[in-house]
Parts: sequence; C-alpha cells; structure tokens
Amino acid sequence: MAILKSSYQQFLHSTKCGAVGFGIGFAAVQILGTFTGVLHGTYGFNKDLYLTTLLYAFAGGLGGAMLGFARVPRVSVYLFTLAGAGGCGFGFFITAIIFPILIEGNIFWNFTIVYLLKFTIIGSLVGASLGAVEKSCKHVVTLMLAGAIGFGLYYLVGVIGLGAYYFAVGGNRPLGNLISSGVHDSIMFGLWGVIGGLIGGACLGIAHAIHRPDRGVQT
Repeated sequence: MAILKSSYQQFLHSTKCGAVGFGIGFAAVQILGTFTGVLHGTYGFNKDLYLTTLLYAFAGGLGGAMLGFARVPRVSVYLFTLAGAGGCGFGFFITAIIFPILIEGNIFWNFTIVYLLKFTIIGSLVGASLGAVEKSCKHVVTLMLAGAIGFGLYYLVGVIGLGAYYFAVGGNRPLGNLISSGVHDSIMFGLWGVIGGLIGGACLGIAHAIHRPDRGVQT
C-alpha cells in the first residue's frame, strides 16, 4: 500500500511539474512573440525567427527543468533542461523554415493542418530529447508520442478557443493603438500558451512518470 501511495504521489508530482513548467514557458512564448509580431505588423513569428527560437528554447528548457526536478533522485535537472531547450528550440526552428512552404494562400483548413503537424513535430522532438536523457528507447518512444499528442492538443486549443473569441468580437476588437492592440492580443495568446502548455506539459509529465513507478517523491 505504501508503494502504491508513493507511486501515485510521484505520478501526480511529475504531471504537475510538467504542466507548470511548460505552462509558464509557453505563456512567455505567446505573450512576447505575439506582442513583437503586432509591433512588426505580422502575427507570424518567422519575421523574428531567432528571437522566437530562443523563446521556444526557454519554454522547453523550463519544462524540462521541472520534469528533471520531479525525477528522483534529482541529479539530472541540468540534462533535462538542456534536452528540453534543444528539442523545443530546434523543433521550432526547423519547422518555421520548412512549413511555410506548405501553406498556399490563406486557406484556413490547409493552414490548420500544417500548423497542427508543426506542433506535433515540435512536441515529439521535445519528448524524444527528454527521453534520451534516460537512455531508454522505450522512454524515448513513449515521450515522443506524449509530446506529439500534448502539443497537438496545445495547438487545437488555440485554434478552437482563439478562433471562437476573435470570430465573436469581430469588428469590435479593442484596437486603440498599436500598443494597446499588442497588449490585448498578447493577453489572449498568453492564455492560450498557459492552457496549451499545461496540457502539453501534463502529457509529458504523465509519460515521464509511467517509467518510474517505483520511485517516491523526495521531500
């Protein structure tokens, strides 16, 4: 019974750490990336490719650090940080260069499918990088799948939630000036980052905990 309780605590601990780390990280990505995009007259991040790559690396690094913190014993936090940063930053950079070629015009469904694929690839690379720290092929595959599913859901939350919001407000969207527009959109996209990051991070945290059921939580 004590072992089961310890395993359950570790499971919750890993899930919460992943959700919090990636939630905060991707809130920063969306807030800063969106505000910068508004100031430059574009909602696409590719105009600030290197800046946004660093933001994604930061989000992945923070999420990875939190998952490393959830790991017992906590001897590999820096490795999880580097793995998360590398997987997330590299995933964004590569897809940001390649995927715009696949988007023809502004067709909504084509755009949605391409970007859904983009986020699933980023998530799978983050998962693979984190799994590689454990030096286990099974762990790599599990975290790849968890990352792909979690980050795919992350994007779908944004499509559905933000799409519904901007459709509802339509022409009544508050636009006093460029700065107020940037603040407004940064808040909305920041909420997406928090919710989506929580989902993606929780999926990775669950997968991370599955392979360590016999470890207790260090207090």
